[in-house]
Amino acid sequence: MDPFALHGGAFLLFYAICGIIGIGILYVWIRLLESSRLTPQLQMTDPYQIAYLRAGAPAAARIAALSLVDRGLLSAGGTTLLAEPNAERFVRRPIEKAVLRCFRSPDTAKAVVSDPSVIEACREYRDTLVDFGLIADSSTIMRRLPPFLIVTTILVFIGVLKIAIAMSEGRHNIGFTMLLMLGLIIGALPILRRHRTRLGDQMLEDLEVMFGRLRDRADRSVEPDEED
Repeated sequence: MDPFALHGGAFLLFYAICGIIGIGILYVWIRLLESSRLTPQLQMTDPYQIAYLRAGAPAAARIAALSLVDRGLLSAGGTTLLAEPNAERFVRRPIEKAVLRCFRSPDTAKAVVSDPSVIEACREYRDTLVDFGLIADSSTIMRRLPPFLIVTTILVFIGVLKIAIAMSEGRHNIGFTMLLMLGLIIGALPILRRHRTRLGDQMLEDLEVMFGRLRDRADRSVEPDEED
């Protein structure tokens, strides 16, 4: 059966299935491209660096703010945070100093994730993770671009061809096809712009396993002895 002879919902279903398969192929293709490098020998002991690996500068900034609140260097009042007087003297890490400067005046907690000085303080984490191939930079995006363009071009070709056939037959109900075509392209963009590389995912999985084992050992060590 010629799929371009399908009409209405039948073609949309066919096109959606093609899109899902295409996006799946794109994901696997990019993962394979990023699997050629050896696992990096990077000691991930800094919680802010781990947070940056997980979700970028906003995650690192939130962890830093929570740490400072826990240490009494940031005070929480309602929905705002305020740095304690002279709190910067008690920290050494650039990200912690930047967070304290962000809250020299009371502000909401979400202000820290967009503060330019906090984001700049995370540059060291970003540069290290990029150097070890754990997160994506512009060169990573460029390597991902050819598979992205190939897959999306094929999906656009299918949609445009069907629209041309429909219009040549005097049918103009092409709105859903155009929306689905746009939706598939938008759905492929997160794969192109993904924060972590495959190596970064592997590193994060290894860290989760390691910390899970440490938690299990800690839980076992504090369990009370069974009574005779």
